[in-house]
Amino acid sequence: EYTDQWRKRALGMPKFAELYGRVLAMGRETGTVFHSFDPETPVSMNYLDQMSVQLVCGGDFDSIFEFIRRLEGFPEAILINSVDMVAPRQDGEMTQCSLDLVIFTDHSQNSN
Repeated sequence: EYTDQWRKRALGMPKFAELYGRVLAMGRETGTVFHSFDPETPVSMNYLDQMSVQLVCGGDFDSIFEFIRRLEGFPEAILINSVDMVAPRQDGEMTQCSLDLVIFTDHSQNSN
């Protein structure tokens, strides 16, 4: 499962693991369904840590819009590089959304 794979990649980066949990919880709250959450290996720099993530989700338009609105309100610096949405082709289908994110946190917040 992609959740277990992500947790293995996030070892040593507790801030990202905690953020991942909040993103999943917020998705449930907004009615957004996650199809994938694919992070790249975190990069530690002198003062910042960053992680690029591709997130694929579905839901009705209002749910996805609310998810993105709340994501932008997170205290972490989250850059949304792109948002691609595909409207449902038939009644009863979900709107599909792909987000490319870059998440930045203060490097000192991840240190033990």
